[in-house]
Amino acid sequence: AGAIALGAVGSTSILVTLFTGILLGLASGVNALTALHIGSKDDEGLKRTVHTAVIICLAGGILITVFGILFSHNILALMNTKDELIDGAVLYLLLGMPALGLYNFGNAVLSAAGDTKRPLYYLAFAGVVNVILNLFFVIVCHLGVAGVALASMISQFISAFLILRALLTGK
Repeated sequence: AGAIALGAVGSTSILVTLFTGILLGLASGVNALTALHIGSKDDEGLKRTVHTAVIICLAGGILITVFGILFSHNILALMNTKDELIDGAVLYLLLGMPALGLYNFGNAVLSAAGDTKRPLYYLAFAGVVNVILNLFFVIVCHLGVAGVALASMISQFISAFLILRALLTGK
């Protein structure tokens, strides 16, 4: 896709780490509370925790997206990101954050219940889809940063869908 596309995606690493860290922090709290309620056999507390946590984690992803839309251009400029990279970086950065929030929520709940394999399988599958879609969108469709962003977003929503399906159906 070229040096500009690669630079745009690479210039987001600090912000991606920050935003992912926020969502992982939320998920860690979900994990601890879920494990507490499972361990104490408090079904009502577990139900309240899970229902509240899904809303908070989704809202966290949405808020990060909105924050990013409003401020990431300025933050990247403050970080001395080259002007020609900023628009591509902003495009890549934000689209999958709500899905990332939901995946981390589901991972926290399943892990608290002792199921660490399925979240890993779902993430691995989504990662393979991401690689395939990156190649398709960048090489075949010539979409550059937009293709990488689209592939990442789709794979994040796939992992979120799979984990939510597991929580809702037990499969």
